[in-house]
Amino acid sequence: MIIKATGLTKEISGKVLYKQLNFEISSREKVALIGRNGCGKTTLFNILSGKDKDFHGQIEYSKDIRIVKTEQEHIDIEESVLEYILGQVPDYYLLNKIIKGQPDETTHLLSNGQRISYFEAIEIFTDRGYFHIEDNIVASLNSFGLATERALVSMQQLSGGEKRIVELVKIMYSGADLALIDEPTNHMDYEAKEVFIKWFRSTKIACVVITHDRDVLHEVGKIFEIKDGVVIAYNGNYEWYLSQNSFTTVTKISKYENDLMHVNKLKKQMKDVTGKKLSAKSNKGRERMKILEERLKREYKSVTNNMEKPSFWIDEENLESFSEKVVETYNKYKTEGIKISKINTGINRQKLLIKVTDVVLGYTFPLFNPINFELIQGDVIRFVGKNGAGKTTFIKYLLSGDYDDVILDKTNTNKEKSKGEIIKYQGEIKVRDSVKLGLYEQEVKSSFLHMPLVKAVETVLVNSGQDLNPTNVRKFFADYLFDYFTHSDVKVANLSGGEKARFQIFSMLASKPDIVILDEPTNHLDLPSIEELERYMFQFTGAIIYVSHDTYFASKMGGKVINFEK
Repeated sequence: MIIKATGLTKEISGKVLYKQLNFEISSREKVALIGRNGCGKTTLFNILSGKDKDFHGQIEYSKDIRIVKTEQEHIDIEESVLEYILGQVPDYYLLNKIIKGQPDETTHLLSNGQRISYFEAIEIFTDRGYFHIEDNIVASLNSFGLATERALVSMQQLSGGEKRIVELVKIMYSGADLALIDEPTNHMDYEAKEVFIKWFRSTKIACVVITHDRDVLHEVGKIFEIKDGVVIAYNGNYEWYLSQNSFTTVTKISKYENDLMHVNKLKKQMKDVTGKKLSAKSNKGRERMKILEERLKREYKSVTNNMEKPSFWIDEENLESFSEKVVETYNKYKTEGIKISKINTGINRQKLLIKVTDVVLGYTFPLFNPINFELIQGDVIRFVGKNGAGKTTFIKYLLSGDYDDVILDKTNTNKEKSKGEIIKYQGEIKVRDSVKLGLYEQEVKSSFLHMPLVKAVETVLVNSGQDLNPTNVRKFFADYLFDYFTHSDVKVANLSGGEKARFQIFSMLASKPDIVILDEPTNHLDLPSIEELERYMFQFTGAIIYVSHDTYFASKMGGKVINFEK
């Protein structure tokens, strides 16, 4: 055991996130932490790392344990990438400083309390491989697709995806006993994801990872699910979790339904006893009915206090193994996912929607080889390629509607286009008249970020041509799992990753598009919401273009593959 939580209780603004949590993590163990968005996963990370001390209960740590956590914000960090990572390498800067100084008999204190001399510093520096560590760090960054020159820029200059890679490399060189890793594979391309999974599989560091990436969940040995304020431990990986969860959920549903029946029975008995008490002709009879009524009230209170409706969710594949009666009961009580209204497009089937012929796009230089494809009503197309290969650039250009200009003089591009504007070097794009496109982007548009959620919703509705009335606005909040009273005034920038993702899905579908374009749609969504999105995509009668490095999602969506490569 390297860390143990006993009776852990946490409240935020009067809301109890969890109560009396008990769990422990062993050396080298790989644990996934899952749960619906907003259940307190990141908060639990802050507690385990010591950042959040405002809780009840006890956290026990093994002696001299080193815990390292991935960070989400780097606003005030002016260090270079390399300096930032080296700062997390145990004693690197201290040892380096000793070695670069003059040898003397002075002793120095390491982080573990060990006193060392100059010559001992050289020996430790050598044994730990620190003479080559800068080259090794750069090589690790390269393996994730981060160019060598990016190791020397300030952390503030990195994109969100690049910072995520830096945080993972930081973990690799941190000498940690326990790593707390938050959503490691979001925005990673397939090659970087393979690098992470290979490291995750082989590392001797104990890891707790917040993720709903099913490729990562497949690699863990245990899953902790935060549900209804408790932690439920499942031994095994994702497939084992699904199997165990389905049977425990059916058992809980049965118990919950029995409790409901018991409550209804007690209500009827109390009503009957109250009637008998009122109609009793003797004091003795009324007293006997009063005693019985009090006993029933105590029993009713005891049952209802302990029967708060739990969260129920079973994945579709395992649900199919149960009887029709069990499925019917499950659907009655299951946890609500996002509610996506079915859209029937007005375009006749087999009509050509988009035709792309020998298209090459870029900025100061072409990003990819010529792309060719046709998109017909009902088609599914998957864009594949490394980060930076041009997939998102192509999507932006497609949405711009400006397909006519072709620039072939590559030496003259800066005169033709302003900096940062997409250049079409060759080819032709034809889009059918009146076709509506809906986009799910990786990031929320900056224009929405400082708006209260209710204002952002109203803006989307107006832009999509829908009536701006209280019914439509409140329907959004209900369908996309927001509380109208608590979320209306929250700025979009302050929503959680999962909440932003749900807003993105709403923005994509509000105009009732003929074609939906999904750019990494499963990032930040919890498992029930991912399944809801997949279910909707199967029902969608238009065409779909998607980018995803979630192999589970891609295997379900299928479709023709278009490679972006040089």
